[in-house]
Amino acid sequence: MVAKTRLSHTNEILASANMKMLIDELRKSYDYVLVDLPPLTPVVDVRSTNQIVDSYLYVIEWGGTAIDAVKSALSSAPLVYDNLLGVVLNKADLDAMQNYSRGGGYRYKEQYLERYGLED
Repeated sequence: MVAKTRLSHTNEILASANMKMLIDELRKSYDYVLVDLPPLTPVVDVRSTNQIVDSYLYVIEWGGTAIDAVKSALSSAPLVYDNLLGVVLNKADLDAMQNYSRGGGYRYKEQYLERYGLED
């Protein structure tokens, strides 16, 4: 499929009838169709895909994506948030992750709490 007119924005391509037809054709042959999209925050491309995408996986870079940026991006895109399947933590520092407890999320192991005069 080739665009017959010049499109000035990539979100127009993603929201086009031709893109929807392409995805629909792919669904006939494949169980899953993965679409790698640009970041959610700086451009509107992702927001324009709600007609062709069933659900989203949000990729967050360990130590590179601020929590506030994630919250802001998802709150500004309710259709993405409502269809969010999950989150992938990319480039995670596995050694640093060992410092976190399994059940506490933000809580550190006892040895790290003791360092700050805290007890579990």
